[in-house]
Amino acid sequence: ALKDITCHPDTDNEPRWDPEGTHLCYVTRRNGSQDIYIVDLATLEETPIATEEYNEDYPSYSKDGSEICFTGGPRGYREVQVYNFASKEIRTLTRGYGYVGSTNFRPDGKRIVFHAYYDNSYLSGKSDVFTVSSEGGEVTNITNDRDNWDYKPNWSFDGDWITFSSKRDTENFNLYVMRADGSDLHAVTRV
Repeated sequence: ALKDITCHPDTDNEPRWDPEGTHLCYVTRRNGSQDIYIVDLATLEETPIATEEYNEDYPSYSKDGSEICFTGGPRGYREVQVYNFASKEIRTLTRGYGYVGSTNFRPDGKRIVFHAYYDNSYLSGKSDVFTVSSEGGEVTNITNDRDNWDYKPNWSFDGDWITFSSKRDTENFNLYVMRADGSDLHAVTRV
């Protein structure tokens, strides 16, 4: 049977399971901007974890459940962020990417894949896929295709492959797969 988990009149979206399947992290607009919350599925108790006045988006758990990565920051300074459950602190991993999109931990928790839009705008239709250490540091551009829209990357379960959507060969989005270093890139769909 269908069950309303968050029971709130404002928009709640982008749910992601924790590794044990007992909680969800999600995005909510109940405070005027997009925030990251967690809900305990047994009690339906909700806990806010990222509630700055600017938007937070695209949450994703680490495989061990100790952290959540997400994007956050004011427009023009939207970066990769990580919330640590033990310290209850948020650390910023990237600087100067302006408009970062979705984030996702590699299964071993050591790297995060994300996409960032060029011209500081979703409307640019131009973005690349990058990786960064989950502790921060040097960022690696793995698609290097500045003229196309490469976005919403995810790691494979073994951490060897990354999937993403792109308009690089057609006017529609298609799915692509590549090795974690950007090699062996090929289309999975051709729409």
